[in-house]
Amino acid sequence: MSVSADIIKELLDSNNLGDRLSAVNQIRELEPHIGLELIQIAILLTPAS
Repeated sequence: MSVSADIIKELLDSNNLGDRLSAVNQIRELEPHIGLELIQIAILLTPAS
């Protein structure tokens, strides 16, 4: 199954932790430069503890 960057972006914006974790896991299936951009988004969206 191929994943798209747009679907992963939507999952990263989800309020559901499971969706966000799934998105991070799916990033590895993308081209490295796209994955890097998305993982940076994930880091920025992560609330500080």
